[in-house]
Amino acid sequence: MLVVTLVALAAVTITALLSVQVATRRVGRLLDMPVTTQDASHTPAARGTGPGMMGGSGATPAGAGPAFAEARRQALRSDLWRANLQAAGIALLVAAAVAAALSARLSGPLRNLTAVTNRYAAGERAARAREGGRNEVAEVAQAFNRMADSLQREEDEQQRLIADIAHELRTPLTVLKGELEALEDGLLEAEPATYRRLGEEVTLLERLVQDLRLLTMAESGELTLHRRPVDLAVLVREVTASFAPHAGGSRVDVTLRTDAGTAELGVRDRGPGIPEEERERVFQRFYRLDRARSRATGGSGLGLAIVRTLVELHEGSVAAASHPEGGALLVVRLPLSA
Repeated sequence: MLVVTLVALAAVTITALLSVQVATRRVGRLLDMPVTTQDASHTPAARGTGPGMMGGSGATPAGAGPAFAEARRQALRSDLWRANLQAAGIALLVAAAVAAALSARLSGPLRNLTAVTNRYAAGERAARAREGGRNEVAEVAQAFNRMADSLQREEDEQQRLIADIAHELRTPLTVLKGELEALEDGLLEAEPATYRRLGEEVTLLERLVQDLRLLTMAESGELTLHRRPVDLAVLVREVTASFAPHAGGSRVDVTLRTDAGTAELGVRDRGPGIPEEERERVFQRFYRLDRARSRATGGSGLGLAIVRTLVELHEGSVAAASHPEGGALLVVRLPLSA
């Protein structure tokens, strides 16, 4: 407000100085011009008697001399200064009023944004700024709210991840604890089958930790890739052959084709498929379509999250869908090398 007022005052002062100088020069030239008989006949001194008159003799009026012109010049200059000072005062008042209105309009949102920022820094994660208006302050408030929403989503995701990890670790740890206590109390015989079950639980824990480490490294950019050309047809045959014994009586179709410089790998099962509203969520960590399935029957829920992360590191994409003839369909697209 003070800056706006000072700028307005400076502008008015400069304008007043220039106008006084210009007016003084122009009017001064008019006052210095000789007065003709015709001009003098129209003056009050020429139309009657009074102070300074020399009767009716037609002589030059006393008020038409140099002293009278100088007095008129001084009076005119004083009038001009008085008028400009009055204009400056009015302009200053108007500038102060406008500055006060603008200051109130800007300082209010700024105070609100400052208060919201302090509340957020103090731990109130639900604090949000008012976004009214279209000025720069409103843009800053919108940017702050977007940042706060993004941080809130990340914090929620971290909390959910911690809860999911705790849940996944709880089951095998509980089994291990129960089996070991039973062995210690003599309620369970120390036979190969018992140790085999304990070993399976330890293997589950090991795989979970490895999956989490791999996913964390990939998402944080700490995973080092040694990229090189690979014959996908050979790789697909090797992988399908290694998993064939685990398929049992079920059927999984694996297809590989190329299209416009892209390799497209499709994997289809004969299950219930993936609902449309779930097709993006299946790539979230620890997400399972069937909540009733445990890690032993449905995996940890990290597989597709790892797939998407690794595929994107190879500049590819992966999508989930339901096959028209039934079953889930996952399609991986990778760029072909030159």
